[in-house]
Amino acid sequence: QWILSMQTLAPSKQRGFTLLEVMVVVIIIGILAAIAYPSYLKYVRNARLQNAKTELALAQNMLEKYYAQNSSFRKTGVSPAAYPTEILTNIQGNNAFFNIAFYTQDEPSKPAACNPANASNDRYCLYAAPIQATNAGETRFIFADATGVIQECEKGTASITAVGVLTNKWNAVCSTR
Repeated sequence: QWILSMQTLAPSKQRGFTLLEVMVVVIIIGILAAIAYPSYLKYVRNARLQNAKTELALAQNMLEKYYAQNSSFRKTGVSPAAYPTEILTNIQGNNAFFNIAFYTQDEPSKPAACNPANASNDRYCLYAAPIQATNAGETRFIFADATGVIQECEKGTASITAVGVLTNKWNAVCSTR
């Protein structure tokens, strides 16, 4: 009887994972992560861009309200002529990924439409360009003007600084969305 009880107390054979099994699982997880991570980044970038579009539309609405109150998209009695940048203060403060600002560089071959010093009182141009410190790798920006059209643009040879300042917009490839 004592021998029988000793056999039941003896340690049973322990089972575990072999090194090969663990390595296979790690490789599978790595492959899944390599597939999923770029999709996740694309999703995040698209969400940030959509948020910037929404905020640009909000800025357009605020500018329309400003126009209704002042009969101009520009500040009156100010020299040199200027856009009411205070409208964008709260909007810009809410977006850490895109710089939302007035665009003032006119296309050389077209009549002045964006620069407040040259444009008529019923014109404005806005943009939302990526801030590279928080939105690295993003090459798209959004452009809007007083006609109400919002364009999504691929940078191309247009210039976007690290802090999201846009110049040479006409060198980008844009489509109305």
